[in-house]
Amino acid sequence: HPSFMRSLFFKIFLWFWLAMALMGIALLAVTWTTRAEPVVPAQRAFLGDAMKQNARIAVWRWQKRGKADVNAYLARMENKARCRAFLLDAGGNFITGPTRISSDAGIKALAHQATKRDEVEFQISGVDLRAAHRARGSDGKTYVLLASMPRSILSALRVEPRTRLLRIGSMMLVTGLICFILARYLADPVVKLRHATQRFAAGDLSVRVRPQLGHRRDELADLAGDFDAMATQISSLLTAQRRLLGDVSHELRTPLTRLNLALELARRHAGQDATPALNRIEHEAQQLNALIEQLLALSRLESGDKKPSHVSIDLSQMLSDIVGDSHLEADATCRQITVQAEDCFVEGIPAILRSAIENVIRNALHHTPENSSIEIRLTCEEKMALLTVRDHGPGVPEMALSEIFRPFYRVDDARDRPKGSASGGAGLGLAIVERAVTSHSGQVHASNAADGGLVVEIHIPR
Repeated sequence: HPSFMRSLFFKIFLWFWLAMALMGIALLAVTWTTRAEPVVPAQRAFLGDAMKQNARIAVWRWQKRGKADVNAYLARMENKARCRAFLLDAGGNFITGPTRISSDAGIKALAHQATKRDEVEFQISGVDLRAAHRARGSDGKTYVLLASMPRSILSALRVEPRTRLLRIGSMMLVTGLICFILARYLADPVVKLRHATQRFAAGDLSVRVRPQLGHRRDELADLAGDFDAMATQISSLLTAQRRLLGDVSHELRTPLTRLNLALELARRHAGQDATPALNRIEHEAQQLNALIEQLLALSRLESGDKKPSHVSIDLSQMLSDIVGDSHLEADATCRQITVQAEDCFVEGIPAILRSAIENVIRNALHHTPENSSIEIRLTCEEKMALLTVRDHGPGVPEMALSEIFRPFYRVDDARDRPKGSASGGAGLGLAIVERAVTSHSGQVHASNAADGGLVVEIHIPR
């Protein structure tokens, strides 16, 4: 698989394996070329037969075709068998020479000894194996074929090709197993750390890596410990933030209730001149109350508290109820809501799901211009319910599309602050939508329409 071949584990394994395999091959090559091995009978017989045959052919070529032909024949022997061969006369003179070994006294002795009998004579000199054999020409004269070859050829003759391949294969298998274990040992903590990071990014703040590494005490274990410390700190901060958000929201409810009571008392005792100011106070109190309700809703969704069990929900009926409640607000601002809905049932928590849909529709009403429409469409697929809400407002910059579902995120004044409003929203509506949909294993996605406006799509598994 391409991803496996790009992984750290595969790279570590491959490089270690290649390094050890090359080291083993080099060691074997050095052993074959330097080990002082005697000429055993099987090797002697094989080399002897070859020397006898080549000696007869070389003498025949010398007598029938001359020096150039025999030189060409001996050159082919060297190319094919790594064997340097020379033809000498009975007095030890090089017919195909001279050569650098012509002054070697051992050569003279070997050639002289070969003229005395029909057997092939062998001699080991340093890293070379030398062999000599006599042959008689048609004119009755005696000639000697002398051959010098690397001594490593003895190992090649002693070990069959199948045996050599078996040895190399065994060495590759053993080194491969060792490198596999080593690469796994080095890469396994990285893989566990990566999986933990993915789970942490998905919202599982309880994930920890160090306990999974056992008794390791290396740098990777230290890295896992640092990750756990970071995760603990972030988890504590987020928990404290959510608790503070919920506590503050609850605590604000009491003074807000008192403010509303004081406002009613003020209306009874104030004159007509105070009515605009009191209306303004009432409006701001309502805005503050709506903000507190949103904060409490977000806090409940993020608190991780036990939620009610899922029940079957008629999504089309829920959408019809929400749109019916929204018509009053839409008519007051000369906006229209058009709905196309199929019958669709999903499993979920009605209050949370209703909050998500209501916030999307309210967000669209908040940003679409007067005398325009909001288009809502509910389609029921085999495994997924798809709710699409589209407004005709200014849309959202492409760079901000993935950010608008974060709590308290506000794009800019053009999008966030409707015409004639003193202040924009708090940036909580779509955050509540995202948390509610995610709690139902769904997804929410925002995009800009080609002809303007924002399109929000909610996918809920059936």
